Amino acid sequence: MVSTPWLPDGLFQKIETDQIFKNTFHKMFLDYTKGLDRIYDNDFIMRKMEEPFFAAEYNLQYAGRIGNIFSQAAINRCITPLTDVRPITEKAMAVDIGYISSKFAIIIAEREPKLGKIRILLAEEIANAEEPEMIERILGYYHDYKNILNIAVDATSRQPFVGELKRRIGESPSDWNSVHKKIQEYKTKEWDINKAMTIVPVLFTTETKSIMTNHARQMIENPRVLLSIDPKFKELIIALRAAIFNERGQLDKQQTPHNDILDAFLMLMQFFRLRKKER
Repeated sequence: MVSTPWLPDGLFQKIETDQIFKNTFHKMFLDYTKGLDRIYDNDFIMRKMEEPFFAAEYNLQYAGRIGNIFSQAAINRCITPLTDVRPITEKAMAVDIGYISSKFAIIIAEREPKLGKIRILLAEEIANAEEPEMIERILGYYHDYKNILNIAVDATSRQPFVGELKRRIGESPSDWNSVHKKIQEYKTKEWDINKAMTIVPVLFTTETKSIMTNHARQMIENPRVLLSIDPKFKELIIALRAAIFNERGQLDKQQTPHNDILDAFLMLMQFFRLRKKER
């Protein structure tokens, strides 16, 4: 059986991680470096690196088909190595809570005024996550990264998680009715809820998903190249490259790999608004 293993969590990955046919096969992992100066020359590989599916075809990474929402060329421009993290910069975090068949995603970014960029500092997916453990992980990042002003949390059906996180950082009120009432009040008055809450619940609807997606596209495709994503955040890059939206404007989660980290990314970008000179 020979093929390019596009989407993660399929047959290839299940064999690779011994979820099925455990200890049945001897697995060999041969990335492009094993073929340099043998079946590949350096010039050929350098040209192929510019193509969106290089990682899947040559570097043992799960990907997906080309997406229809974000520009591949714009994504390429955003991929730059991460340098040192400055504790005084303003930062934000976003959390997509995993369900039975999905992963728990956490992503952190900073506004780096010297470079004029939004830099992704962390992007991870955790499989089989337990909520108490994830609460502790989020709190750990909140203290370690310094100056995290807001944490967006997908609260569509996990309000108790939001309440517990608010309680743990000392933010009140922690009951959902009070939180929801405050969100609605700020929305009606067109006030910025991010200035009133550290833990910011996000309720995914068709409208909010469309708004978040359009804003994320502006950030990625801005000619000033506002966004910086380290190449080590492979899952996020793959998700952006392969994001598929259906005719209703909704993310096709069956066709989009790493859709949990993508949802977290969409929430995160809401904390970073375009300034007038960046429009």
